[in-house]
Amino acid sequence: MADPPQESTEASAGEAAGAEQAGSPTRPERGSVGEVIYERVQALTSQGVSKTDAFNTVASEQNRRAGTVAANYYRVARMRGEGRPRSTSGSAGAGRKGQGPRAARGRRRGSGTPAALAALESALGDLRRAMEADQARLSELEAFKQSVTQLMR
Repeated sequence: MADPPQESTEASAGEAAGAEQAGSPTRPERGSVGEVIYERVQALTSQGVSKTDAFNTVASEQNRRAGTVAANYYRVARMRGEGRPRSTSGSAGAGRKGQGPRAARGRRRGSGTPAALAALESALGDLRRAMEADQARLSELEAFKQSVTQLMR
């Protein structure tokens, strides 16, 4: 007799896999990913695990990248008001207009020129030596070519 269609078997297997995945402790329900990640990282760090190691552990548990886990963790932390307070002094961009990193860079204009020239001179010296070595090798090959040509006559 004929076998039953495989589509119904595949569909039920797919539904079962979907049901397992939805209720799985490694894959949280849609919309709660950040909260689950945050809680898991908090649990690990309370046991003395560093945040970096906790991110890596959660990432491997949930088949995610560590950077994605960290981004979710810090997003939830900010929403809970647990993020680091922003510095109002001492940061590169803080202060009045003209006090940021671009202004500082503008005041030191030309300070990297001697180092850049030294690097350029060094690179040119390397290039000159390489060209001299190539020229010497070319001269050797020309002499070899002449000797082979004479032998062939």
